[in-house]
Amino acid sequence: MNVVASRMARWVLLLMFAACGGKSPPPSSKDAVASFHEVLAPLWHAEEGPQRVTDTCNAVPEMQLRAQAVADANKDQASATLVSAVAALGADCAAGRAAFQENFTAVHEAFHAVAGH
Repeated sequence: MNVVASRMARWVLLLMFAACGGKSPPPSSKDAVASFHEVLAPLWHAEEGPQRVTDTCNAVPEMQLRAQAVADANKDQASATLVSAVAALGADCAAGRAAFQENFTAVHEAFHAVAGH
């Protein structure tokens, strides 16, 4: 390889590494599931009542982000079901919370399906 081609090859490699350097890898499936659980667990295990409903509904946006991270990491039907269950919970929270317990239970069950328990 001549000197010019060698220098060009080094520049190309340097530019490729620089372009990729600022990006963090996507979360692993295990990390994404654990992250979702961090939000879900304290809400699910809280004493049933109006405060639990309010706290859970307030946490829906964070649950949506973390459920989507699970779906992005897994790309499977169970993860898609989790995303849908959280969306249904969010819709119920916005529409009066009439089916809160049913929807929250669906989120919990979908989580366990993704987590493999």
